[in-house]
Amino acid sequence: FFAKEKRNNYLIPLLEIIAVSSAISILESIASYQIDKRIALGKNPERTTVTLLISAVVGVLSILVAVDGLGSNGVWVPFQSFGVVTINDCWLDLLDGISEGICMPLGEMIILLFVGWELGPDSLIDELTLNGKGSDFFNGYFKVLVKFICPIALVFILAGQITDFF
Repeated sequence: FFAKEKRNNYLIPLLEIIAVSSAISILESIASYQIDKRIALGKNPERTTVTLLISAVVGVLSILVAVDGLGSNGVWVPFQSFGVVTINDCWLDLLDGISEGICMPLGEMIILLFVGWELGPDSLIDELTLNGKGSDFFNGYFKVLVKFICPIALVFILAGQITDFF
């Protein structure tokens, strides 16, 4: 499609730049976390080594996804030997199921529990409404949502995702 259209020749290089910059930003956050962790433990940060190791892990997983060909090449995928093929027909489905199906709801639930019970919703309301100058109805409704309704809903979402996964 793009080879035939002369007017869309700018699109492919733009998509490649976007893909590379996204990959760099993902690797940057993981590497930064690991480097900060090493510094907190009193170790030498070894930025180059950490970055290369993380890049190698991501590269291996990327190669697995590419070689698998969305399940058409018969590459072994974890949990398929148990007869579980709902979310892991191929490596891409498996990695997507773990990140989107389990890690995201679990992370959201942890954030909500932290904001609702440890940090307190009032600090977030102050941030959202210019020092708490919102309606009392909104503030009360927001507190109930953050403390009770959303965490319970996320438990059900996480349970459904885990049930589908296994």
